[in-house]
Amino acid sequence: LMGLVHCALTETPVVIITPDTQVFTGERVTMRCDIKGGVDPKWTYSWNKNNNVQQHGRAQEFSIDSVTHTDSGTYTCTGRSGSRFSQTSAPVTLSVS
Repeated sequence: LMGLVHCALTETPVVIITPDTQVFTGERVTMRCDIKGGVDPKWTYSWNKNNNVQQHGRAQEFSIDSVTHTDSGTYTCTGRSGSRFSQTSAPVTLSVS
């Protein structure tokens, strides 16, 4: 008999927002999803705002060129490399004034 082995990863991404989590309308905001641990696999990233997917792909960064009030919210990221998944990052709240 052969069984399937599923290996879950415990890497937890960290979201870094520049320039800050509190910004003004019209500013450019860049969020970076850093996943630590293991060899650098070819991660695919999913960016979520208020639990809705905003961007999915190879881009480690998610940028908003000119933020508006509607960009305010809670952002998270997750990573996937083949059958390997990261945990979901801790939520980061972006506030636009």
